[in-house]
Amino acid sequence: MGDVSDTEGASGAEPTGPAKGPEGKPGRYNRSANGLIGSMIVVVLVVVGFVVFRGVFSRDLEVDPTDIDYLDTVSQLQAEDIDPVYPVELPAGWIATNVAFDPTDPSAFGVSLLDDEGRFVGVRQDDVEPDEILQTYLTPEQPDAVRQDEIDVSGSVAPTWQGWLDDGGDHGFTAEIDGATVLVFGSAPVSELEGVIASLTTDPVQAR
Repeated sequence: MGDVSDTEGASGAEPTGPAKGPEGKPGRYNRSANGLIGSMIVVVLVVVGFVVFRGVFSRDLEVDPTDIDYLDTVSQLQAEDIDPVYPVELPAGWIATNVAFDPTDPSAFGVSLLDDEGRFVGVRQDDVEPDEILQTYLTPEQPDAVRQDEIDVSGSVAPTWQGWLDDGGDHGFTAEIDGATVLVFGSAPVSELEGVIASLTTDPVQAR
């Protein structure tokens, strides 16, 4: 995923800057001093910073299955006018192990999940091409992912998702949402990945 970090657990949140690099892309977020300070506070509230983002999303990491409140982080990011793609709810027995956000790039967001049997599911969002996000998360140090059939998922933040398969039999699905690529991937069965896809949203977190 771009130049952020990643794995089966993740964590991070953000301050952000106005401009987006030398390519001439206009910045999407204007920050006041107070907004910047508020964003920095969000960073402190997350377990690990963006520096470990790549390590957190790698599926070889030993994950301590501690449940975290990822919706709280999503709510804080939304208060900073950032729109992460996230699961509105998790199935019974599932936990979120980490949430990650790159403070240098407001488009980059991820949440790591374990199903009720301890199998990994990752949700990753970044302003990169599908090939790059797949190489970073689904097929690091492997041949390119093999394209599979598209699937239609009603009720999701995107209606159609492109399927992918890595050398080890893990599946991934990508879709473009608001100019960013979103990847749902992992060792969990395809039916569970599809369930996560169906629950994805950018709507404001509901009061709990």
